[in-house]
Amino acid sequence: MLSTRRPTCGLFIPLLMMTLLTGCRDSAEETGAVSDTAVPARSEAEATGSVGEEAHPPAPPPPAESSFTAYYFHWTIRCQTCLEIEEMSREAISTSFADQLARGRLRWRAHNMELPEYAHFLEDFDLSTPSLVLVRRQGEMVAEWKVLQRVWDLVEEPWNLEAYVVEETRQFLSLGESPASDESTPG
Repeated sequence: MLSTRRPTCGLFIPLLMMTLLTGCRDSAEETGAVSDTAVPARSEAEATGSVGEEAHPPAPPPPAESSFTAYYFHWTIRCQTCLEIEEMSREAISTSFADQLARGRLRWRAHNMELPEYAHFLEDFDLSTPSLVLVRRQGEMVAEWKVLQRVWDLVEEPWNLEAYVVEETRQFLSLGESPASDESTPG
Protein backbone atom coordinates (compact mmCIF):
# COMPACT_ATOMS: atom_id res chain seq x y z
CA MET A 1 0.00 0.00 0.00
CA LEU A 2 1.43 3.38 -1.01
CA SER A 3 1.19 6.38 1.27
CA THR A 4 -0.15 9.59 -0.20
CA ARG A 5 1.32 11.64 2.61
CA ARG A 6 3.99 14.12 1.53
CA PRO A 7 7.19 14.53 3.51
CA THR A 8 7.31 17.76 5.54
CA CYS A 9 10.96 18.50 4.82
CA GLY A 10 9.88 20.36 1.68
CA LEU A 11 8.36 23.05 3.91
CA PHE A 12 10.91 22.78 6.69
CA ILE A 13 13.89 24.08 4.74
CA PRO A 14 12.21 27.25 3.40
CA LEU A 15 10.78 27.98 6.86
CA LEU A 16 14.19 27.47 8.43
CA MET A 17 15.77 29.84 5.88
CA MET A 18 13.12 32.51 6.55
CA THR A 19 13.73 32.19 10.29
CA LEU A 20 17.48 32.61 9.83
CA LEU A 21 17.05 35.58 7.47
CA THR A 22 14.65 37.44 9.74
CA GLY A 23 17.19 37.76 12.53
CA CYS A 24 17.53 41.53 11.88
CA ARG A 25 15.29 43.32 14.31
CA ASP A 26 15.71 46.75 15.75
CA SER A 27 16.65 47.08 19.39
CA ALA A 28 13.16 48.25 20.32
CA GLU A 29 11.66 45.04 18.96
CA GLU A 30 14.30 42.87 20.67
CA THR A 31 13.80 44.43 24.07
CA GLY A 32 10.05 44.90 23.81
CA ALA A 33 10.71 48.60 24.32
CA VAL A 34 8.55 51.64 24.45
CA SER A 35 4.93 51.82 23.44
CA ASP A 36 3.67 54.82 21.51
CA THR A 37 0.55 55.05 23.64
CA ALA A 38 0.27 57.60 26.40
CA VAL A 39 -1.25 57.03 29.82
CA PRO A 40 -3.79 59.71 30.75
CA ALA A 41 -2.73 61.87 33.67
CA ARG A 42 -4.88 61.98 36.79
CA SER A 43 -6.63 65.24 37.55
CA GLU A 44 -5.70 67.17 40.69
CA ALA A 45 -9.09 66.31 42.21
CA GLU A 46 -8.51 62.60 41.58
CA ALA A 47 -5.00 62.82 42.99
CA THR A 48 -6.08 64.59 46.20
CA GLY A 49 -9.30 62.66 46.66
CA SER A 50 -11.45 65.82 46.51
CA VAL A 51 -13.54 64.75 43.55
CA GLY A 52 -16.98 65.29 45.05
CA GLU A 53 -16.29 68.27 47.33
CA GLU A 54 -16.89 71.23 45.02
CA ALA A 55 -18.24 71.15 41.52
CA HIS A 56 -15.95 73.17 39.28
CA PRO A 57 -15.94 72.69 35.56
CA PRO A 58 -12.78 70.87 34.54
CA ALA A 59 -10.04 73.00 33.10
CA PRO A 60 -9.51 72.48 29.40
CA PRO A 61 -6.63 70.13 28.75
CA PRO A 62 -3.38 71.77 27.71
CA PRO A 63 -2.59 71.49 24.02
CA ALA A 64 -0.83 68.23 23.30
CA GLU A 65 2.87 68.57 22.65
CA SER A 66 4.32 67.32 19.43
CA SER A 67 6.41 64.18 19.52
CA PHE A 68 8.55 62.91 16.69
CA THR A 69 9.63 59.50 15.46
CA ALA A 70 12.18 58.68 12.80
CA TYR A 71 11.15 55.31 11.37
CA TYR A 72 13.25 53.13 9.13
CA PHE A 73 10.95 50.65 7.40
CA HIS A 74 12.49 47.59 5.77
CA TRP A 75 11.63 44.17 4.35
CA THR A 76 12.51 40.81 5.89
CA ILE A 77 15.23 40.10 3.35
CA ARG A 78 17.57 43.07 3.22
CA CYS A 79 20.30 44.03 0.79
CA GLN A 80 23.56 45.64 1.83
CA THR A 81 22.38 49.06 0.62
CA CYS A 82 19.27 48.88 2.80
CA LEU A 83 21.40 47.97 5.83
CA GLU A 84 23.81 50.85 5.09
CA ILE A 85 21.01 53.41 4.77
CA GLU A 86 19.55 52.31 8.08
CA GLU A 87 22.92 52.41 9.84
CA MET A 88 23.96 55.81 8.43
CA SER A 89 20.54 57.34 9.14
CA ARG A 90 20.46 56.00 12.71
CA GLU A 91 23.99 57.25 13.33
CA ALA A 92 23.22 60.72 11.91
CA ILE A 93 20.12 61.07 14.09
CA SER A 94 21.65 59.63 17.27
CA THR A 95 24.72 61.86 16.97
CA SER A 96 23.01 65.11 15.97
CA PHE A 97 19.87 64.79 18.11
CA ALA A 98 21.14 63.06 21.24
CA ASP A 99 19.41 65.59 23.52
CA GLN A 100 16.01 65.20 21.85
CA LEU A 101 16.37 61.41 21.92
CA ALA A 102 17.30 61.48 25.62
CA ARG A 103 14.29 63.69 26.46
CA GLY A 104 11.94 61.46 24.48
CA ARG A 105 10.92 64.23 22.09
CA LEU A 106 12.42 62.23 19.22
CA ARG A 107 12.46 58.45 18.90
CA TRP A 108 14.18 56.08 16.48
CA ARG A 109 12.37 52.94 15.38
CA ALA A 110 13.19 50.35 12.72
CA HIS A 111 10.36 48.04 11.69
CA ASN A 112 9.95 45.16 9.29
CA MET A 113 6.97 46.08 7.07
CA GLU A 114 6.30 42.42 6.35
CA LEU A 115 5.36 41.67 9.95
CA PRO A 116 1.60 41.90 10.46
CA GLU A 117 1.84 44.46 13.27
CA TYR A 118 3.77 46.89 11.03
CA ALA A 119 2.19 46.17 7.62
CA HIS A 120 -0.28 49.05 8.03
CA PHE A 121 2.59 51.51 7.61
CA LEU A 122 2.80 50.58 3.92
CA GLU A 123 -0.58 52.21 3.37
CA ASP A 124 -0.32 54.83 6.15
CA PHE A 125 2.80 56.39 4.61
CA ASP A 126 2.33 55.24 1.00
CA LEU A 127 5.52 53.12 1.02
CA SER A 128 6.68 50.73 -1.67
CA THR A 129 10.39 50.46 -0.80
CA PRO A 130 12.43 50.50 2.41
CA SER A 131 12.19 54.08 3.61
CA LEU A 132 13.22 56.60 6.24
CA VAL A 133 10.07 58.41 7.42
CA LEU A 134 9.81 61.33 9.84
CA VAL A 135 6.51 61.46 11.73
CA ARG A 136 5.09 64.22 13.93
CA ARG A 137 2.35 63.31 16.36
CA GLN A 138 0.10 65.78 18.11
CA GLY A 139 -1.00 63.80 21.13
CA GLU A 140 -1.87 60.36 19.76
CA MET A 141 -2.70 61.51 16.24
CA VAL A 142 -0.26 61.62 13.31
CA ALA A 143 -0.20 65.30 12.38
CA GLU A 144 2.17 64.98 9.43
CA TRP A 145 4.89 62.83 7.96
CA LYS A 146 7.65 63.03 5.40
CA VAL A 147 9.46 60.28 3.49
CA LEU A 148 13.14 61.10 3.01
CA GLN A 149 13.43 59.68 -0.49
CA ARG A 150 16.88 61.03 -1.32
CA VAL A 151 18.62 58.58 1.05
CA TRP A 152 18.74 56.05 -1.79
CA ASP A 153 20.42 58.58 -4.10
CA LEU A 154 22.97 59.59 -1.46
CA VAL A 155 23.98 56.18 -0.09
CA GLU A 156 27.28 56.27 -2.04
CA GLU A 157 28.07 59.67 -0.48
CA PRO A 158 27.83 59.07 3.29
CA TRP A 159 28.69 62.68 4.23
CA ASN A 160 25.89 64.00 1.97
CA LEU A 161 23.42 61.39 3.23
CA GLU A 162 24.23 62.39 6.81
CA ALA A 163 23.84 66.12 6.03
CA TYR A 164 20.54 65.45 4.26
CA VAL A 165 19.10 63.38 7.14
CA VAL A 166 20.25 65.89 9.77
CA GLU A 167 18.90 68.94 7.91
CA GLU A 168 15.55 67.32 7.07
CA THR A 169 15.16 66.12 10.66
CA ARG A 170 16.09 69.55 12.04
CA GLN A 171 13.50 71.24 9.81
CA PHE A 172 10.88 68.65 10.69
CA LEU A 173 11.50 69.05 14.43
CA SER A 174 11.01 72.81 14.11
CA LEU A 175 7.42 72.17 12.94
CA GLY A 176 6.47 71.15 16.46
CA GLU A 177 7.98 74.11 18.25
CA SER A 178 5.51 76.51 19.76
CA PRO A 179 5.98 80.06 18.57
CA ALA A 180 7.71 82.34 21.07
CA SER A 181 5.43 84.84 22.71
CA ASP A 182 5.78 88.32 21.36
CA GLU A 183 5.89 90.77 24.27
CA SER A 184 5.28 93.74 22.00
CA THR A 185 1.80 92.47 21.10
CA PRO A 186 -0.82 94.53 22.92
CA GLY A 187 -2.89 92.46 25.20
